[in-house]
Amino acid sequence: MGTEISVLGAGFAIVFMVSCLASPAIGLVVDWVARHRKHQPEVYHSGI
Repeated sequence: MGTEISVLGAGFAIVFMVSCLASPAIGLVVDWVARHRKHQPEVYHSGI
């Protein structure tokens, strides 16, 4: 039981950290994609 609780605690900590970092990470990804599309216009023709 002790090991299961520690695993759940670690999983919760990871989810919490990811949720805290989600906003800036998503912003960076969107910014990168926007810049990437400007350099490669053919991306619009791939259905994305």
